[in-house]
Formats: sequence, C-alpha cells, structure tokens
Amino acid sequence: MTRLKMDWTGHVSRSPDEWKKTFRTLMLIGIFKFLVFDDQFLLFDNRHEYYGDHPHEFHPLHAALLILYVLYLIYLLTRVRKYIRDRDGIPNDHHFCGKYEDCCMSCFLPCCTVSQLARQTANYDIEIGHFMTQ
Repeated sequence: MTRLKMDWTGHVSRSPDEWKKTFRTLMLIGIFKFLVFDDQFLLFDNRHEYYGDHPHEFHPLHAALLILYVLYLIYLLTRVRKYIRDRDGIPNDHHFCGKYEDCCMSCFLPCCTVSQLARQTANYDIEIGHFMTQ
C-alpha cells in the first residue's frame, strides 16, 4: 500500500506524511491481532474461568474482534483491488460476481488477490524489489 501512496484505510493519501505511516500502522494492527488471537499470547488467557471444560470456545469480545479484523482485511483488499483496476484500466468482467467482483475475490480468494496486487504494483525494471525496507 505504501507503493500506491495509500493510507491504512485504503484511500489515496494526499500528504506524504500519511502514506509513509501506512506500513507502521498495518504492522501495529498485525501485532495487535497476533497478541489477541495467538494461543501463546492470548490476552483472554482466563478462558478456563469463563467456560470451564470448554477452553477452546471464544470469549464474546474475542469473537467480535476477530470478526472485525477479518472484515477490515476484506474491506482493505477490496479497496486496493478496485483502485488498481481503475488506475490501470482493467475492466471488470462481470462474469463472476457482477459489480461486486472485487469484494468477492477479496473474500473468497484473498491469497490470489494479494498475489495479483503484488504483480500489478511491482515495477522491477525501475527498482529492485525489497522486503521489509523503509
């Protein structure tokens, strides 16, 4: 998203100060997700007190945060995919999900969508691709 000069909400940013913070913001969201949802670092570690013999059931707040996280990722992928299609003049075929194809692809085929976006935004002739650089 930094390549596209977009902020963490999936909007094109007018200010360089905004889009330069995108990577950091998304990393913080990812770390929060890891801390909340990973069994080793689960913030809701007192699950046994709530559910007794059923420690694998989610706390309602835990479930709500997970749903919000997944919806945020689908929203973000949909926004970025639509932006790339509009920017590059890629037509929407309307075969699969009609005008909701960006959302359907982001929801049902997120790995393919991310791979496609990486290919569409990379320009390896001008700049060598790097991972985790600032």
